[in-house]
Amino acid sequence: MSTALSLLYALRKLKILSRSHDRSPYHVTDIPNLSGKVALITGGTQGKGLEIAKAFASAEARVLILARDEDKPDVALLQVKQHCRAQQIFSPDVNLIQCNLANLADVRRVGDIVCEQESRIDIVVCDAGIGLQSFDVSEDGMDRHFAVSHLAHFLLINRLLPLLHRTASVHPHSDSDPPSPYRAPTRPRIVFLTSALHSVAPPDAHFISNAELSSESGSADSPLALYARAKLASVLFVKSLARHLDQHVLVLSVDPGAIHPKQPEQLSRAFGAVWGSALRVLTSPFERSVDEACLAALWAATAPELEEEWARWQGAYVSAVGVAGEGSEMARDGMREEQLWRMSESLLRTSLGEDALRPWSGW
Repeated sequence: MSTALSLLYALRKLKILSRSHDRSPYHVTDIPNLSGKVALITGGTQGKGLEIAKAFASAEARVLILARDEDKPDVALLQVKQHCRAQQIFSPDVNLIQCNLANLADVRRVGDIVCEQESRIDIVVCDAGIGLQSFDVSEDGMDRHFAVSHLAHFLLINRLLPLLHRTASVHPHSDSDPPSPYRAPTRPRIVFLTSALHSVAPPDAHFISNAELSSESGSADSPLALYARAKLASVLFVKSLARHLDQHVLVLSVDPGAIHPKQPEQLSRAFGAVWGSALRVLTSPFERSVDEACLAALWAATAPELEEEWARWQGAYVSAVGVAGEGSEMARDGMREEQLWRMSESLLRTSLGEDALRPWSGW
């Protein structure tokens, strides 16, 4: 079965093609005022990440966008400022930080710079990825899907730990704090944008051997398998990270739903012109707009009610606004979760040295 046919099967299996649009009562205007808060976004120059950056800036947060020069960050910055002006926010605090997530040394450099230069960090949104593309390697010689979507974010969060700790300590949560739909979150949050397609990750994605990420692996010939494996890694990482950060930082993964990427050439590159065009025609009537796709992530990053039910949401896979999904059987596999953590640490130390990672403990 071709990879294109596999994608159609996966979409049908996940009921993406058959379900109607779910209309959430949540709206971007429900975001509380974020004045004094700092939000960092990867993948913030286009699509979902850009719309999330606009929403945070409009809510008066200080926004840090990590991007490469190739991602046209200046254009994104202009779009964010234009959006804010339309919302009567005339001096948004939006900053670009050059960072190549396919280069682990650059990720470590940027994480350390943010720790040194910022006094706090309240929201981290991990959206950067490469979509459905053929096998390629990062600058460190690893599967680019896995390197950008998972490993770079694993490293980035680790290097930001002192800043997350400092922020959590400044205003610790108190049970006496009155619940309010207008109150900004008091403790930091980390939100990973993943995909329901993590459910169709290849069954040989055990995260035991580096050979799984090579061009010789069974997944290397399938853009869908590469993409799904990277998204599975994100869901598993969130579960582990939530336990490490415990009561200090709320960590969630979010499925934004099927999204119109406005980049039909991506499907053509992955599946060829004929199948790529056919897939666009078949899937586009059932996809959400980018604005709709952002809502679950914005809710996860800012809704005050999550702090009132911390135990329910810590480490959760959010399948829609207010909905904690189960994720796939592989995403609930504790052994895979542990193996992914060990392999990620090993890969980073091999690439960057024994001092690549800060201690995860010490909270």
